[in-house]
Amino acid sequence: MAIAKQGTRLIWVDQIAYRWLVRSNAGHCLGIVVEYANDPGQRMVTWVNDRTVISPWLVKAAIQHALKKGWHPQQRGTEFAIRVYGMLENLEDWAKAAKGSPMDTINLNDWNPSPANLRRWAYDERAYLEGCEESLVLHQSKYLSILIPIAADIQCPKAGYILEAIDDYLRCKVLSQKDTELEALKAAIAIADPLKSPELVDWVARLKRQLAYCSGIGPINTSTALKMGKDLLLGLRSWVKIIIVSETEAQIEIGFSTQHRPLSRERLHIDKTSGQFAYEPSTSLALVATQWQF
Repeated sequence: MAIAKQGTRLIWVDQIAYRWLVRSNAGHCLGIVVEYANDPGQRMVTWVNDRTVISPWLVKAAIQHALKKGWHPQQRGTEFAIRVYGMLENLEDWAKAAKGSPMDTINLNDWNPSPANLRRWAYDERAYLEGCEESLVLHQSKYLSILIPIAADIQCPKAGYILEAIDDYLRCKVLSQKDTELEALKAAIAIADPLKSPELVDWVARLKRQLAYCSGIGPINTSTALKMGKDLLLGLRSWVKIIIVSETEAQIEIGFSTQHRPLSRERLHIDKTSGQFAYEPSTSLALVATQWQF
């Protein structure tokens, strides 16, 4: 099925017109979706980190890379998918990150990779977990003892990506505030703390703060509320802006914004007296926010 023209843009690469758009998924990826502008055949999608700014130079680089790896946009066929790791701010970044081949994959069995497969995937820049939802594969407590030491290894090319996936998984556990869910957070602290890794020091400290928030940290002010919002809503997503949505005598309501979402629907309601919080995943209210940069 061809891409619907609404919301797409045209780009010319080597005198050929392509139509492209950006889509997102639940696995914290952005997909650059491309096909021929005229008489489209096989569609291509290049998945990148959701922090990536999708600009025309990056789309052009993704097209050229996919063509070299075997994409045939003039022929009918299943979607041609590529996963590229790392921050992509310039062509030098792209040249370093786009070494992989879509033919070199680790095929999972029921989304249940063995420790050996996880280690191979982590240290092989050419390998990616089958499908584009690989961060969801990592969202399992049984993998913490394997993945946390890998995330602490500066020699691992995917250490930062792995840590982000673990961090997002644990934040979801914290926001539920269920004792059974918090066991994963406690396990992560027990694994990471003894490693004394410089790469994990700040992260472990934040995990300990998150655990304390679940019990309530006593009276809070605006500054503390913003820190709680950063720890609980953003995690390692440091490029996101914290927002004070509203404030009353009793509580402070926190949200956040990104380049793609001027005002996220997620909310954190923090009691000023007890410091306890309630997480609201979405709201239908149209709110005007006062923005505070933390």
